[in-house]
Amino acid sequence: MRQPQIDYLATLPLGSRAVLCSHSPVLYPIMQAFGIDTNDPAKFPKDSRGRVRGFDNVWAMELTPTSAGGAVFYQGRLVEHLILDFELDASFTHRDYGNKAGPGAREEE
Repeated sequence: MRQPQIDYLATLPLGSRAVLCSHSPVLYPIMQAFGIDTNDPAKFPKDSRGRVRGFDNVWAMELTPTSAGGAVFYQGRLVEHLILDFELDASFTHRDYGNKAGPGAREEE
């Protein structure tokens, strides 16, 4: 479901502001669709499947219009990466969506 979000962001008027909240498998592909390199593990922490790791990251991005071959599109750049200081250890559910099972996980039959 990332393409509808990408399409919508690409149609925002110049100077618009938007907040994108989405699931971990979608955020990095959306950033990459606007040319943002998400390879830096400090700025873009990933779990074992390449998805966003943790619930405490906030990225401020800027999209600027760029043209190539007569087409105009948005090019993104990272403005700021914030790590919020949340205490999430009190969760009743272990949320490691990597390849290993966490506490409370069911064994496959």
